[in-house]
Formats: sequence, C-alpha cells, structure tokens
Amino acid sequence: LEETGIDVNLVIVAATKEGIYVANLGESDIFAYRGEKIVDVVDILEKNNAQTAGFMTSEEDLVVISSPTLLQENMHTLVGKNNREEIVKSLNLLGKTLLPNQGIFCIYLDKDKKEEKAPVKKPVIKGRVEGNKQPEKKQAKDVDQKVIESKSPHKKEKGEKSQKIDFKKVLSKAKTLFSTVSVFLGKVFSSISNFFKKITNKGGIFFKSKFGNKRWFKKYAAKASQMRPNRKSPDIRIDGYKTTNLRAKRLKIVILSTLAVVLLVGGYQYARKQKEVRELHNQADEIYTQVEEKLNKAESYLSTNRDKSETEVFAATNLLKEIPEGISEEYIQKKNELETAILGVEDDLYKRVVVNPDSFIGFFDEGTELTDMEYVVDNAGNEFLVVTDRGTSSVWQISLFDKNKSRIADNDGLVESPEYVDIGNEGDLFVYDSQVGVLKASASNSGWGAFEKLTGVGVNNIMVDEVGEFAVLTEADNLYYLDVNNSKIVKSVNYGTGYSSTVVDVLSDERFVNANDFFADFSIYILTSGNEGVIRYSSGSYVPISIVGVNGEIGELTCGDTAGSMDYSFYMFDKGSKRILRLEKPKDSYNDKLHPNELVLLNQYIYRGDNGNMWGNVKEIVVDKAEKNMYVLDGNNVWQVPL
Repeated sequence: LEETGIDVNLVIVAATKEGIYVANLGESDIFAYRGEKIVDVVDILEKNNAQTAGFMTSEEDLVVISSPTLLQENMHTLVGKNNREEIVKSLNLLGKTLLPNQGIFCIYLDKDKKEEKAPVKKPVIKGRVEGNKQPEKKQAKDVDQKVIESKSPHKKEKGEKSQKIDFKKVLSKAKTLFSTVSVFLGKVFSSISNFFKKITNKGGIFFKSKFGNKRWFKKYAAKASQMRPNRKSPDIRIDGYKTTNLRAKRLKIVILSTLAVVLLVGGYQYARKQKEVRELHNQADEIYTQVEEKLNKAESYLSTNRDKSETEVFAATNLLKEIPEGISEEYIQKKNELETAILGVEDDLYKRVVVNPDSFIGFFDEGTELTDMEYVVDNAGNEFLVVTDRGTSSVWQISLFDKNKSRIADNDGLVESPEYVDIGNEGDLFVYDSQVGVLKASASNSGWGAFEKLTGVGVNNIMVDEVGEFAVLTEADNLYYLDVNNSKIVKSVNYGTGYSSTVVDVLSDERFVNANDFFADFSIYILTSGNEGVIRYSSGSYVPISIVGVNGEIGELTCGDTAGSMDYSFYMFDKGSKRILRLEKPKDSYNDKLHPNELVLLNQYIYRGDNGNMWGNVKEIVVDKAEKNMYVLDGNNVWQVPL
C-alpha cells in the first residue's frame, strides 16, 4: 500500500451452482459472451441503476472483466469470433500488450474439468452356453417361418400371387437412407460454411489491420457484435435473480459489499495519506540534505570567514522553514535535531552564552516593590548589593558573601518612595526619593550611617516632573537626573556645604525622549528604545558610536552598567530579545587605539530554560568589580549570572 497505493475499481465475483454473480464497485469494464453475442454488462447495470448481475452458466459462457476502458477500446479484436476459444485466444494476445496498471480477468466453465469424472467399471454379464449354438439358430429359423406362415393364411389357396408388405423394414431402410444423405449434406454444407467463415475471418483480419485503430471502425464493430440476428440473449438477471435462498444470498452480498466498501474506503484513505506523507518525506529529505551541507560549510568558515558562515547559517535556517507540515514524528525529530545544530553554530557565530541563573535573593518582606540596585564595596572591602524598595519604603543591603540582607538605618523615617540609588566617589549612598528628593547615607568603617536630607536637592528644588534615571558622577559627587519629559539631563552642583538650589542643564537632545538609562566613564552613554540604541556624549558634544557584531535588531535598551576604566566591559539589557550584551569599549587615545567609535560584541547572555517569566521585568543589571558575576534585578527577584 505504501509503495503503490490501491486501485479503487473493485469487482466482486461469486461462483455458485446456480451461476456466476458479479458486483461492480467502480468503473471496470464487464462483458458477457453467450450464444456468439457480446453484451456490455456495465451498460445494462447503468440503465437499470444496479450494481450486481447474475449469469446462468453453460459450456460456452464467458465473462470478461478488465481495468477501465480497456475492453471498450479493444472491442474490435473480439468482433467476428465464433466461439469461446477464439475469444480467449484474442484476449491472450491482448494480454501481452497490457501496461502495468491494466488487467484482464476471464471467468468460464472449463470443459475438460467438467468432463473429468472418476472411472466407473461396468460389470460384464456373460450368459452360460449349453450345448451347441446351432440348434438355437435353427430354432429361431423355425420360429420365423412359423410367424410368416401365420401371417399369410391364404397363401396356399391363392398360390402365392401376392405377398404382404413389411412396413417396418421399409421405414428402417428409409431412415438409413435419409441418415446417410443427411450426413453427406451436412458435410457439404459444413464445408461451404467453413469456406465462407474463412473468407469472412480473412476479410475481418484485413479490415482490422487496416482500420482497427479508427474510431468509427471500433464503434460499428461493437454495434455489429451486439446486433447479430437470431441469437438468444445471454440469460442475465439484474439485481433480482432467483435462487433457492434469495434473502440469505442477498444479505450475504450486502454484507460482503459493505465490508468491501469499508475496507476499500479505509484502504484508499490510508494509501492516499501514506502517498502524501511519502511525497512530503521525499521533499523533507532533499531539504535536510541541503541543510546539513550548509551547516558543514558554516562550521568550517567559523574561524576563517564569519561573514560566509553567517550566510550559510541564514540559508540553512530559511531552508528548514520550507519543511512541509504533516511529516511523521521521525522527520519532526530530525528537524528538531537540525534546528538544534543550527542554533549551536549560531551560538558560536554570535558568541551566545546560555545561562541558568541562580536566584540570589528570592524573597523580601511582604509588599515589596523593588525599583533599583547598585553594586558597592565598603571601606573594609566587603561587597554588597544595595536595593531600593518602594513597597516597604526601605533600602536594603545584601552581603555577597553570605547573602544576608538588612535595612539601612532610617532613624528619622525620611525614606518614603525610593526610586533610584547610586554610589558616591567616597562610597556614600545617594537615594532619589520621588516624594522627598535626594537622601544620603554616609559610608563608615562599619557600613553606612542613617539617611539624612541634603540641602538644595529636595523635590521642590529639583523640579523634574518625571525622573527617568539618577546618577552620581565626578569626584565632587554632582547629582544628575534624566528629565524624560523635556528630553534633557540636568544636574545639581555640589558646593561642599550643600547643593545648588536649582538644577542646571547638562545635555539636551530630542532623542532623550526615548531614553531609559544613562551612566558614564569618560563619556556619558544614554540607552534608548530608538533606532540608535546607544547615544554617546564626550566633553559635552555628541559623538556617534556604533554597535558591532550583534545579530538581529536591537530592541529597547532598558538598563546597563560599566565602570570608569576603559578596560571594563560595557553591559546593557536588550528587552526585545531578552538578552544581556557584553561589549568591548573603544579606545580613542593617540597611543592606544582600539576600534574607535565602536562597541564590539564580546558575549551575549541568553536564557533557554522552562521559566517563561525569566527576565520579563528587568529593572537593573550590575557587575562586580572583577567581572566574575552579574546580578539582574528582575521584578522582585535578584538573579546571579556567572560571567
């Protein structure tokens, strides 16, 4: 079934003592030969709106079944045949020319097998011979004489003038004479008939050889075979033939036909489906072969020509998209394996690092709403994470050594709605509170002191409706604010005893309307959700910088981190692709140049685990001093990612 499918044209034949019964389920040709006449059974069935027919069998009957249109197209080869043997001979010749999808099936009664019977030994009865047989003859002669004499009582009287006529002998002699004449005439007429038959057959062969392939000849030849005069039509009963047990046999035929139809439909559907699947598999095999070839090329180009490697990977990915639906599980598994292989080459090509982050701090107090995070090293060299919590009006310090967490002291209850935190030049903590302004916790040998207010940086002094980011920069610990609504960065200047009562503009750029974060080394970097991605300002002037080596489009950059050293990496989170990009910063000095004005990809960190919410609400990323671990503030959880 899988290799060739099945033919939906089905003919069911049942042979019984009463005859041959045929059920036609499809478009096969069925012809019956009886009494030197060929009848199109299918035509009769169609006229009677029936599917079954019964034939009374005799020695000369023949039922022929063929694949659709085969007999109709070759009817001219059967025209003019005088007996069943000639029909069978013609069919045998036709059978030698059949195509692989054609067939002929003949049904008839084998004369030889019918006449084959077990030999019966007839008993031979021998009479006993007593004495000589001559007396019996003599006795019989005497009896005859007596009989003759009894039948002629007046013979002697009339002198035997006349003898009585023996009509029995006369009739016997006449019968013998006519029999002899009849045999003689039969031979004569038979010879004449055979002579004309030979002429007719030769003429038929001549016309068939010359016009056999003509359409009009086939048409009239078929009609001629069905219009022979004085021929009795075959005894065919259509859907109503009588048998000794008509109801039982009809029920049997109905059941068999129903089963045949069910099996036929089921087999056909199965075969059709298998054929479609086979075609899909052939198509998939070709694609898989091409994909494997391109993957091998991509791997070979990784160390020599990354552009060519990227081209081959791109082509392989597009080819896999052409795999049709409906393939088997085995082919789906093969597709998944190739996708995994492509992903592996892409990971090498695009410097991806698949991570499985550990939950550094999995819980805080009830009602926690974490907003920002910073990495800091105290005067004793201890490493901490400082996290602002708007939900509980708290600022937490978390030891990286033992993961112990505690609130930074707020003796006066100044902290109300902390939004951002940053570290000053001397390790002091600065917190921007949207309800209060900027608060400070001074660093000491034992940690940080309690929060206190600063002069000149209250909410009424800053006068920024929506602060998008907050940073402490320069040795003087000047305070910088991202004014999203006005597309600019402003600052509060530190005068030693306090800060300026009003902010002053630092940078103004219309592109800041899409800004999400900013930080600095010797330049200020603004992360945006626009096409430009990273905006750089150096010495108050805009200096374009491009991102190199990152595959795909860069989405919204929500947060990032770096340090003052140009050897320290540049980190940023791509919200659209849920990836963290680690890039190498450019060096533009006269004696130390490294890909000027380009941020070059070093690695990109991605998560492929089962947690669908992972990195779904990243608010900040920070990296430790040695660049060994990265910490990701994701919702109310902090994830540790080894670098």
